[in-house]
Amino acid sequence: MRIIILPSLVIVLLFLFTPNARAQNQPVYKHYGGTLEYKIDHPSNYPPLRTDMPYDVMLGYVYFDSLSRTYGYDSLLSIVRNLTYSDTLKYAMKFLYRLNDYDPITFFQYLYCHPGGYPNLVSPSTLLLELSRQAAKVYPDSFQSVCLCLVDAICHIRISDTSATVDTTIPFLDKVILVTAEVLDTIKGKVLPSCAYDIYSAKRNNEQKNLLEPNCLQFEYRLSWENDINSTSFIFNKATLYDTSGKSWLQKDKEYIVFLAFTNMGRDTTSNYAIFYPGLQHSTYIGLYPIQDGKVLDENNDFGFGTGLTVSEFKIRLRQRIHNMLMN
Repeated sequence: MRIIILPSLVIVLLFLFTPNARAQNQPVYKHYGGTLEYKIDHPSNYPPLRTDMPYDVMLGYVYFDSLSRTYGYDSLLSIVRNLTYSDTLKYAMKFLYRLNDYDPITFFQYLYCHPGGYPNLVSPSTLLLELSRQAAKVYPDSFQSVCLCLVDAICHIRISDTSATVDTTIPFLDKVILVTAEVLDTIKGKVLPSCAYDIYSAKRNNEQKNLLEPNCLQFEYRLSWENDINSTSFIFNKATLYDTSGKSWLQKDKEYIVFLAFTNMGRDTTSNYAIFYPGLQHSTYIGLYPIQDGKVLDENNDFGFGTGLTVSEFKIRLRQRIHNMLMN
C-alpha cells in the first residue's frame, strides 16, 4: 500500500491556524520526587508548526500528522511491520531525526502535548515507537542508528556541579543526582532547556527562572543505574551505589560525551512535565561516556568505531554515522 503525502502547502496553512481544542478529561499530573523537572506548555497550534521553521521540518510534521490521522492502529501497524530497509522506512527515520535535532522541545510537544480531543487514530508517540521498532529489526547496524534518532541531545560537556537528593516517592529511596554542566560542543539538539540558578525554587514554582548562559545544561540520573554500567574501569559497590573509590559516575570538572532524552511524566490542562535523563538504549555506559586522558572511554565499542579514540576522532566518526544515516 502506498503512503500518500497530501499537498504540503495547503496542509501547513490549515494546521498552522487551527485552534487547539482541549478535552475536558485530562490525566492528572502526579508529583515527581527527583531533582529536575521541566514544564512544557501545550502549543497554541497542533501540530506545533511555526513560520520560522525550515520547510523540510514543517513538511515532516505535516507528513507524520497526516499518517496518524489517516490510518487506524491495526492498518498502520500492518504497514509499518512490513517495511524493509527501504527508502520509505529510511525516509521516515531521516525526517524524525531532523525534527528532533532542529528543536527537541517542539518535538516533545508534538509527541506528548497533542489535544485530548484531537482526532488522531494513532498517537504520534505510538507512531514513533512502531517505526523505531521496525527500523531496529531491519537496519544493518544493529539498532545504533535508531538509538541516535531517539535521543534528544548529544553533547560534549564539562561538569560544573553535581548535587544529590533522595526520591522518597519510590519504595527503595533512590538517590538522584542533578548534573549542571557547560556544553563544549553540540552534536544533536539545537534547542535545549537552559539552567536555573535556584533549581529547587524553580521546581516548586513549576517554571525555570534566573536563567544562566545558553551553554549551560542540566539533567539528572540515578545512582542505582550505575549497576548497569559495564566498565572494567569502574567496579561498583552495589550496597552503596557508588564506585569503590566512593565517587559517583559523573564527577565535577570532568568531561563526558552524553546522550540525553526527555521522558514524559504526565500532563495537566495547560502543560506537560518532563525529566531529562541519559537515554541511549544500546549503551553499556547508560549514555554517559567519560573522557580520560583526552580519549573517550568506550571499552565495549558500543558504536563500532573502535576503542581508545581521541575526543576529536570519536566525534568525527559519530557525525559521519549521522551524516550517512541522513544522506543514504
